[in-house]
Amino acid sequence: MIEKIIKAIFGDPSEKKVKEISQFVEKIKEFETAQEKYSLEDIQNKTSEFKAMFE
Repeated sequence: MIEKIIKAIFGDPSEKKVKEISQFVEKIKEFETAQEKYSLEDIQNKTSEFKAMFE
């Protein structure tokens, strides 16, 4: 009984965590969709560019 009252007031911690993680999952899906348009050669070229930036 007390547990139900606490959940009603503060919410379920598991549901809050799932909601928080879901936002990251959506961003990852968007990134994946954007990256699908690149060919393997494009990705290899970008990798070289990134390596050069951090050297």
